[in-house]
Amino acid sequence: MFTLPESYNALRHRDEFAVKQYNGLICLDYNVCRSGTFDSTEEEVATHATYLAGLSDVQPESVRSQAEAEVSRFAQLRRNFRGVTFDEVSGQIVSLPLHKFFNLNQTAETQFHDLQHLDAVIYEKLDGSMIHFFIHPKTGDLQAATCRSTETPQAQVALQIAKSDPVLTKMIEEVIVDGWTPIFEFVAAHNQIVVYYPRPRLVYLVSRNRNTGQYCFHQQFPDKASRFEFRFADILDYLNKKEFEGYVCHLSNDMFVKAKTPWYLERHRVVDVLVRPAYKLYQVVFDGIMDDLLASSPDRYKPVLQKIYEEAQRDLLNEQRRVESLFVQMMGPDVPLAVRKADRALRKFFVEKVKREAPDDFSELMTVYSGNNPQGGIKDKLMEVYRVKYPNRVLSDMDVEP
Repeated sequence: MFTLPESYNALRHRDEFAVKQYNGLICLDYNVCRSGTFDSTEEEVATHATYLAGLSDVQPESVRSQAEAEVSRFAQLRRNFRGVTFDEVSGQIVSLPLHKFFNLNQTAETQFHDLQHLDAVIYEKLDGSMIHFFIHPKTGDLQAATCRSTETPQAQVALQIAKSDPVLTKMIEEVIVDGWTPIFEFVAAHNQIVVYYPRPRLVYLVSRNRNTGQYCFHQQFPDKASRFEFRFADILDYLNKKEFEGYVCHLSNDMFVKAKTPWYLERHRVVDVLVRPAYKLYQVVFDGIMDDLLASSPDRYKPVLQKIYEEAQRDLLNEQRRVESLFVQMMGPDVPLAVRKADRALRKFFVEKVKREAPDDFSELMTVYSGNNPQGGIKDKLMEVYRVKYPNRVLSDMDVEP
């Protein structure tokens, strides 16, 4: 497949990836997906060509072609950086989970009109946390990991589930010893992303060979992802489901694509917001779209969203009342707007008074003086407060792919 030094080369100048070293292991995962994260770009080729030109053993006439070839290889390697785990000492891959693949019609290579003629093996796409199992190279213990590490709550619960069933544990260990990484989806009510699952389950998805990267479906696992028999060409006719994320399609050209239901995509908009810093949810309120999010939100998130909605509205109302009260206090209650606009001396007097007595509220007070609503400036100031007060996720336990 690839080595740890190759992986580090592929990550040069790529700050969107995380390299986690822990317990004698090195795990590579991506935090965000940008243009060029999983594809080669002209910028990366040019940067790498400059790097190669500085090496004494590279011929100048071959720099460009070598840079293009190596950058293309780097881009393909990075698609595997979704939790791939190495032995820190030997540099060998100890776990090779699912590579990064994309939604139907998301990229140039996943356009349905170019792929519909292909055959495919089609499975249900479950809505939980990907779990991959491996045997620790030093201790010999069975380990479970998410994309991030073995230390996440989802990984630890998944390992407990596996170890509570000796037969399942033995199956997992046998597959690992044979050179494969068994990959599961952990679903549970407390690990809900969008789709609700009433009980904790470890659902087997597929296995991946650590030496070749090839995939294999081991039939012996008792709880497996559902398989469907309809043709890939007809998949768009099967997306009208509710309480269902969609499908994973393993195409006959060895490409993987995802096809998600409109029901899921609508509700996942909420999740996209919830996995960002919490203060951004207050901007959602100020933008006037929190009602829409609440309407389509899974029940698990409604109380959190409602609390934020009420806090932002209350803060806005209280701050607007304070500014308007301060204006009356400084201006007096009986000065009509027409007078304020016409009397330049009065305006000059008021400006100087505000600068002297309430400089922090100058913009909002002058907005009121002009007869306009000060909410815009108040919202901006509140957002600055929220950025400091709520820098973290609302639901820190969520394990959601970027």
